This record gives sequence, structure tokens and C-alpha cells, in this order.
Amino acid sequence: MSIGKACALAKLVGQRFCILQQLYPDKELCLTKLEEKTGLDLANISRYAKKLKTEELISIKENDTGGKSYKNCSLTFKGREIAEPFMRVERENGDTPSPDEITLSIRMLREKELTEDFRRFIAAKLSDLAIKHADKLIEQAKELFKQTVQNPFPAENSKIGNQLMSLLSNSIPEMLAQKKNKEWFLQNVHQPLFDKISDEKQTLETRQWAIAIISRAARLMNDTNYRGNAFEKLMEIYYGEPAELSKTVKEELLKFEPNCRGEILKKINEQALSKPDRTAKAEALLRELFSLWWHTGPQKLGLQNH
Repeated sequence: MSIGKACALAKLVGQRFCILQQLYPDKELCLTKLEEKTGLDLANISRYAKKLKTEELISIKENDTGGKSYKNCSLTFKGREIAEPFMRVERENGDTPSPDEITLSIRMLREKELTEDFRRFIAAKLSDLAIKHADKLIEQAKELFKQTVQNPFPAENSKIGNQLMSLLSNSIPEMLAQKKNKEWFLQNVHQPLFDKISDEKQTLETRQWAIAIISRAARLMNDTNYRGNAFEKLMEIYYGEPAELSKTVKEELLKFEPNCRGEILKKINEQALSKPDRTAKAEALLRELFSLWWHTGPQKLGLQNH
């Protein structure tokens, strides 16, 4: 990269870091949610997002639900790599709550005499805290994490449940960084969620969330055995029903970084060769992965339909 291009990229990152900060490390937010979190107006958010996408710092995915179209933004591998040092500095220099404050906050979440709106606010604050200071709250939150895994979408307070799931997700990088917490995660979070993925009695939303958590752990954990087991489970789900789960698996696979891609492609190719009934679906997935990871279109890869 030329000095001029590097300076332009640095300037863009500095000016629009508030957007990268909200998406870090792997959150997916629509433009209106980014407007709410950054304080920028929607027109500017849309314009800035396009510039960040052009520089391959974020990806923008169009969704259509019930006839209403909206765009979701998430960091690319390049975007996370650039944002990480700044987020680390912020973690090191920021004010952190005391253990007593964190303990009290978690206790408040369980107090059903408090309003749901307030408890959701506390859950959101803890979720944001986990991005910067997960090491400060993991020990006190373990019982809360176990309850969240057991019942991710409680009917009586689903909005609080969504925040608690974000809290767990945001805590995973720090949880996997220490041997003691990593062992706890494998026993108390990984296995229950691993079982939920293929449990047809679970709601679609629960299974999708379980896929996302297991995939995130596989991206963060430098363990080929763990990743291999995760890929086996993800491919099992990809070839099954319902179609929504196949889509979730595909979206998660697209997030994996270069050091994992060879394993993924090999696993999909094995499925395409060994099970003829899966060949068409395997090839469709391979086309998408090659097109995104190699930054080229299907036609250039010679994979266009005839």
C-alpha cells in the first residue's frame, strides 16, 4: 500500500472509528441501531458505512423481512485487525467498575421486583462492559452464563435474554484466553450449546444463537480438534433442515479468518465428493466462499452457471 493510500485509510479510521467501535469484535448492527449508538444521523451513517465498505473494513448485508428491507453491518477480518489495538488501549485506560459494583449489577438482574426496562438497561451495560473488561466480570457472571445457556430466550423477559446472550458472546474472547476459564467454558457453555444445535425440540432462534456462539469460539480458539468438531457439527446442520439454519451456518463460515479457510474448504469438498446428494449444496457454498474470500466474482473463477 502506498503512503498516500495508507494515510487516507488512517484518516478514515480515525474519523469513523465510532462505527468500527460499535461493531467490534463481531457484532452485526443495522444502520438505525448504529445511528442510535453513535449519535450520528442516519444519512451520514449510510454514507460513512459505504466508505468503510469500499475500504473493506466492514461488510454490508441486505435483509428483507416481511417486506421491509434493511442493511446489517459487521466488521471484516481487516476491520477487526485495525480496530483491535485501539480497543485494547481503551480497555487498558478506561475506568472499570469495582467487583462490588459488578456483583450488585448481576444481583439486580435477578430482582423481579425491579422493572423489566431497568433490568434490561443493566444487562445492556454489562454487555458493553464485557467488550472492554470481560476479565473483571467473568468470575461473578458464571452462574448467570449457565442460566443463559440453559434458557436463552425466556418467554417472560425475552428482551433481557437478548442482552444476556450478547453479554456471554462479548465475554468469550477473554474467557478463552485463560486456561481455567477455557475449561469452564468447554464444560458449561460449549457442550450444552453443542447439544442444542441439533436438538429439534429447541426453538429456531435458540439453535441459531448456539451456532453463532460455537462458531465464534472456533474462530478464537487455536485448537484444530475443537475447530474440526465444530466444522463437523456445522456441516451436519448445513445439509439438513430447516433452510434458516443452513443460512445461519453459511453466514458463520463466511466470518472465518484465513488460517481456518483451508480446513473449511477441505471439509466441504469431502462432503461434495463422498455424498452425491449433497454435491449441489456443497458447490453452492464453495462458490460463495471462494467469491468472498478471494475478492473476485464467480465468473473470474470459472464457476458461473452455464
